[in-house]
Amino acid sequence: MLQINRFLQSITDSTYYIQSAYVLDEENGDFYGYAGAGACANVEEVEDRYRDGFFKTDKDSQWFRDNQGYVYVSRAIYRMYPYKRIGSVIAQINQGNIFTMVGIDKANDGVLCIFDADHRMVIDGSSELYDRELLLEAYHAGINSCDRVVSTDYAGEEYDVYVHSQKDHGWNAMFLISRREKLASYYEMNSGIWKIGAVLIVLSIAF
Repeated sequence: MLQINRFLQSITDSTYYIQSAYVLDEENGDFYGYAGAGACANVEEVEDRYRDGFFKTDKDSQWFRDNQGYVYVSRAIYRMYPYKRIGSVIAQINQGNIFTMVGIDKANDGVLCIFDADHRMVIDGSSELYDRELLLEAYHAGINSCDRVVSTDYAGEEYDVYVHSQKDHGWNAMFLISRREKLASYYEMNSGIWKIGAVLIVLSIAF
């Protein structure tokens, strides 16, 4: 247990987009966790959510958003011989640093949102300043044309939408900007959004 907690501490303290990390031993019902200085909940609170079934999923990768808006990413842990799911590793994500990593200034009018594999919005990059219906309509317009910019109209205003899908890792990223605002380079945006994928891949490999 001490080794697991030290490992979780090393992951959290050395990775600025992870605020806390947890291991759920689903075979034995054990819970291990470490909450960093910037975590929004302590280990006991997260364990209570686990005991209440909040993190229950049969998916290999799953995003969770609680009623306070905190976001978690879960990755399944398997035993190789025999191949069997035995638990999950969960990380609480620092949303502000996710935006920074993809090169989006939150002060800009452009919006970055994250959707899970079930097309539910788990991170609202507009800080709920944009009409949710606009964000959902834009997402559904972009998800049908992944990895290229499409235009959509909402309430008489034109928007550019870009959606990048990572189906294997359980998430989709959408960038939305009004046509009235300047978008310096779609290529820079494309490169930046790929970094989110790298974040989650590194996280899964680490565990």
